Amino acid sequence: MLNKMVPFLLNNDYKYIKEKLHKYFDTFYHKLDTLLYQLEPALQKDIKNFFYTSKNIRSVILLLICLASDTKINKNIISICIITELIHNASIIHDDIVDDSTLRRNNITYNKKYDNKFACLLGDYMLTLAVGEMLKLKSSKIEKYFNRAINHMCIGEINQYLNKYKIITIKEYLQKCIRKTSLLFEAQIYAYCALNLKEYKKAIKLLRFARYFGIIFQMKDDLDNIIKPKDTKPVFDDIKNGIYNLNIIYALEDYPNLFNKDENEYIDIIKNQKYILKTNEVINKYKEKALQELDFLNENCYKSNIFTILNMFML
Repeated sequence: MLNKMVPFLLNNDYKYIKEKLHKYFDTFYHKLDTLLYQLEPALQKDIKNFFYTSKNIRSVILLLICLASDTKINKNIISICIITELIHNASIIHDDIVDDSTLRRNNITYNKKYDNKFACLLGDYMLTLAVGEMLKLKSSKIEKYFNRAINHMCIGEINQYLNKYKIITIKEYLQKCIRKTSLLFEAQIYAYCALNLKEYKKAIKLLRFARYFGIIFQMKDDLDNIIKPKDTKPVFDDIKNGIYNLNIIYALEDYPNLFNKDENEYIDIIKNQKYILKTNEVINKYKEKALQELDFLNENCYKSNIFTILNMFML
């Protein structure tokens, strides 16, 4: 019972943290409204609901860092949040097409609700909106950093597709986590630092924090696909699509012929606590690294909120 209660309590903690930031998210969604005005009203409503049901964890982390360091949350900060969430959600829509997914955030995916062509166009449209917001920041360095993130996200997905049903090394898996997730976190933090932070050493620490945070975020999401049934995404979906995570890499060390077994047998092996705990040890290692990079932030409730979110990734 306790194991079931802990994730529930932490999930409530996250909802509470996000609710504390509601006035900034009100501005965020108002800004989103102004960007979507050219679309049909019904589609606008559908897209806004898609954003409402997101955790918005990238924006939450950035806002908490701003508040913890006494940085005023102005229109540029909101724009950075918008850019990041548009890129992230565009990538999700494209991922659902590639994976032929039918469910996302308790809703039917766009590729199933409409079709692949429409979903592709919608994801592309979100990317154009993100680029438009980038240009308003009038910083070529920020544009280059976000472009680098998008480029590597695509490379990560391309490599993942080409390596379906192939066993990758731990190093390759870590690189995939960085490309698919960390670099977008880093681009967001870089944009914040470029516009608001003049101290180079603090900026480097925040960028390292973003990298570690992205790694543990991706690792935990991959692990959850095995150990925690989701109503937002089918469980074992990644495995059945030939996408293997750290848990599976560890299991393969003991069972080289793992996938020659029948499905129920290899799933039981993958779910063995030995491999889950080994993966969790790696997640904890990067969590501790991430915490260390925030040592310069003021001791306040916002810093504590970031620590609470980091603890959400632990079993």
